[in-house]
Amino acid sequence: MLSRILIPLFILILSTNCFSQSVVDSFSDSSNVDERTYDLAVETIMNVSESRRIFLITNNQDSYARGDFITILLEQKPIARGLVAKLNAQISAVKITKIYSLELFNSLRSSMEVQILRGDDSFYRLKKDEKKEEEFQIESEEDLFDEATILDADMNAEQNNKQVIKNDNLVSFGLGLVDGYDEGQNEAKNQQINFSYSYQIDSNIWAEFYYGQHTIKEYPTSGIDTAIQNFALRAKYAIKGPFYTVFMPYFGYQIIVPDSPGAGSNEDEEIAALELKRFEELKESKPIAGVTMLKRLVPGWFVKAEVGTDILNVGLTLEF
Repeated sequence: MLSRILIPLFILILSTNCFSQSVVDSFSDSSNVDERTYDLAVETIMNVSESRRIFLITNNQDSYARGDFITILLEQKPIARGLVAKLNAQISAVKITKIYSLELFNSLRSSMEVQILRGDDSFYRLKKDEKKEEEFQIESEEDLFDEATILDADMNAEQNNKQVIKNDNLVSFGLGLVDGYDEGQNEAKNQQINFSYSYQIDSNIWAEFYYGQHTIKEYPTSGIDTAIQNFALRAKYAIKGPFYTVFMPYFGYQIIVPDSPGAGSNEDEEIAALELKRFEELKESKPIAGVTMLKRLVPGWFVKAEVGTDILNVGLTLEF
């Protein structure tokens, strides 16, 4: 009687141990479970520093801020993790703190579109049984904000870290005082509207084209005006000053071209000769020297002042 009870009980216990599976195991082994996905921002790598520790990346979608940790992904595969060390408008400088895939990391280059994940990236990390290749890691919290490793050159691979003005183009408009004559044909200062364009040909070395124009009233004689065109080529060197100022000593060459169609047309030959003489005296070609001072108002804009042998000038300058 006892055996009839024990045998079925034994078979029941054995079958339970052999074929049962926990709910946790079922979810772990299932290949049909859909993985979670997060909204990833698509941004573009603008530049990569020579050390590859700093990446210049767009932030067109405003998906992260300064001080955030972000992960760079390709096709939802995490490549590297970094700290947003600087943010300027829609451009950020990201300091790389960890590399998940060295091979893919080395393939990152300028103009490449990547995916950006802000904050926790644990869901996208490589599986534990896959080999992780790490080039370096930060050692302390202080390293995250070490400005010595966030060079200005890393913000733009085309810029030298010694450049005082980071952009290579300057356009200026101004109003200056130049040597001239008054309506009584006496020496005086004349107001001149001017324009200049400067290009940074090397670190802090600038080449500038200058053009100015004004009119001398009642010169060379009463009833005749003379238009003056002022052309100059200048070489400048930028020096960083205090309180967001830049000093640019310059030297160059100036050509003054007058235009007075009525000069020499007087019926009196003596007066006509005097008109032509005075007109010819306005023509001038000479070397010049001076200094330009720029004071930053807002990002991209300077107030400008110049003192030189060619002009005393004030105006506004735009960098781009």
